[in-house]
Amino acid sequence: MLAWFFAVCAGLHLTRVIRISGSGSDFDLVRCFYIFFTLAIYPLAYIYIRRLTCPTKLKNWQFLVLIPSLVVCIAAILASLLASIQPGPVIYLYKILLLVEVAVTVYYVIRGTKDYITNIDNYYSDHDSSKPRKLAKLLLALCFFSLLKGLFIAYDFDLTASIWVTGAISLIYTIILFPIGYIGSKIEYTASDMLIDISSYDLYEEDMLPHTPPEDQYMDENNANYNRIAAAIEKVMDDEKLYLRPSLKISDLARAIGSNRTYVSDSINNHFRLSFHDYVNSRRVQYAQELILKDGDDCLEQISETCGFASESAFYRNFKKFTGCTPNEYRKKKLK
Repeated sequence: MLAWFFAVCAGLHLTRVIRISGSGSDFDLVRCFYIFFTLAIYPLAYIYIRRLTCPTKLKNWQFLVLIPSLVVCIAAILASLLASIQPGPVIYLYKILLLVEVAVTVYYVIRGTKDYITNIDNYYSDHDSSKPRKLAKLLLALCFFSLLKGLFIAYDFDLTASIWVTGAISLIYTIILFPIGYIGSKIEYTASDMLIDISSYDLYEEDMLPHTPPEDQYMDENNANYNRIAAAIEKVMDDEKLYLRPSLKISDLARAIGSNRTYVSDSINNHFRLSFHDYVNSRRVQYAQELILKDGDDCLEQISETCGFASESAFYRNFKKFTGCTPNEYRKKKLK
């Protein structure tokens, strides 16, 4: 999906360069395709965010969101070929569709990313939630500058007065594309990955927990007993040190205490007031603090691996998050 997004961005810049450097009418075929590429960016950004954040598999009909862009492009082509069709209504339609697409895309980028981070945080312990946040900010910035450029083109259709302005916006726009591609390729898990893992655990529940009461062994007659589940979580964490597993999932923890994944997640959220991701990493940080005080000469990279962090950067980020200082600062303060 990211490849299609970049292909449309490349087409957008190519048609703009051809239009500026070439000659012809104010409403030629190159400009028509420029209109299509400008309008197609937003539906593709929407589809990309849906693929990243929505656990249900997208169908091919999702690409029907490109139809409005295609319709406006065809209308522009007809206006360029037939003298009887005036370009004014096409330009007006272009402006309206541009504003609608930007509004819808911005909404889904914000909402989709928020829901995605919440769900991923409550299932995986080793992902980096800063990556989707950065990706969302970059996509919003891209929407903003693309909207500016599109409106300049719409209100200055011959590109004479706005050529330098749109040129500067295009440069910023192009610069933003590179980190979008890089960060997008580095995101560890998509919502579809989580759905596969959840489905696998659901099969385990059916096979391995056939005699568990319908409301789970930790449930009372009225509602979830979060304290009892939390106590079971703490006990298995203390006894087995599950947090030392780099790729620990909430389904692993649910298996360990013989409970339901949803109840375990709700208990962590309500009793500890943390997501599963933050709860596990807070335990890892606590263990790292013990190792720093106990084995002061050990290198921090080794401590990071011992504590179950997926990378040294994740170790530093979470240590600072839960203690307010870096591991080096903590070591100096405690061992001086």
